[in-house]
Amino acid sequence: MKVDLLIDGSSSLLDKESEVAIEDYILSKSLENNKILNRIISFQTVDDFTILTILKDYKDKAEIKKIFRFKAMGWNRDGLVFRVYRALLDKDMKNSLSIVLTDANPSDLKPLITEGFKLNKPYQEEAGLEDTIENIHKLRIKGLNIAAILNSEKIENAKKLYKNNFIKIDKASAIANTAGKFIKKQISEIEKFS
Repeated sequence: MKVDLLIDGSSSLLDKESEVAIEDYILSKSLENNKILNRIISFQTVDDFTILTILKDYKDKAEIKKIFRFKAMGWNRDGLVFRVYRALLDKDMKNSLSIVLTDANPSDLKPLITEGFKLNKPYQEEAGLEDTIENIHKLRIKGLNIAAILNSEKIENAKKLYKNNFIKIDKASAIANTAGKFIKKQISEIEKFS
């Protein structure tokens, strides 16, 4: 079993950087204590580049020094993140779980480039959601299990993106208990069908 923790590192989380890093550390350490391989990847879009940063790889131990390198900046073009993320995945994804720590609000100042003579759409609201939904769907078709931990009030967006595979967490103190149960349930579902 492998678990990836994908962390939205956009500037909307600037005031929550340390809280997000604490949550990541708690989740990673809990998975590690249960002998589940895990990796932490943060993502953000800066100018024309989407950056994925591996804060902890599968073979690494959960270390505060590494995980607290997390920095929030830029935007979050989630659809592009999921396209790039495919390159980091194993071909066999049936025993893999990706948990996205997100505000479920994909947005960027730069527009979504369209083909032909259509006008470019701003990468926000429906355009951002549609692009993200499409790319999550492509990963699910390949066999990846995707769930989310929501850190905002965007419940309707989370339903569109992750269906019923998400929970909302209001503060870091709830992460150990609530998220732990949620991840355990997700892993049990995967193991049931493998």
